[in-house]
Amino acid sequence: MTSNELLLEGLLKTKDELNIIRDRLDVTIKNILVVIQENDIAKNYSKITNPEKIKEIKIKNLFNESEAVKNFPSLARKDKQLLWLFENYLGRGTKLHDVQYHMNMLSGSVKRIDNVARRLKKQGKLVVVKYNGANNLSFWGLPEWVLSNDFKHEYKPKEKYLPIDINKKEVVRK
Repeated sequence: MTSNELLLEGLLKTKDELNIIRDRLDVTIKNILVVIQENDIAKNYSKITNPEKIKEIKIKNLFNESEAVKNFPSLARKDKQLLWLFENYLGRGTKLHDVQYHMNMLSGSVKRIDNVARRLKKQGKLVVVKYNGANNLSFWGLPEWVLSNDFKHEYKPKEKYLPIDINKKEVVRK
């Protein structure tokens, strides 16, 4: 390769890396705006009514500085990343779309994980607990989190996501 080709390759790689950083920052700013709106913080900061002004506030991004993010195996295959996410970050039964969200945040890219999750389920490395026979009440987790037909207490999904009346619990392993 010539020096111009090497330079061009390096510039393209840098551009891609900067695009990933920009996307992460956009997500972080959107999340901050949501928190501000939800907690009515904006009324305490009357000077900050324009979303562009909010971007200027220096807010420590705890998500990116947490130990979990520092240890995320970003170079590993998707199945290893997904298992790592359950073992080290989620820690409880979680809906697949929430798992997808956290995977996107940690990996810095948007790649579907549903096929990988299904394959891991068939291999016995993940399980799904379905409440009341409804797919929209299905929570994913590790097999060791499940006792008979439900999650162990410490791995159970948050109460606000579970139905009030649970008539049926089913563990889908394969």
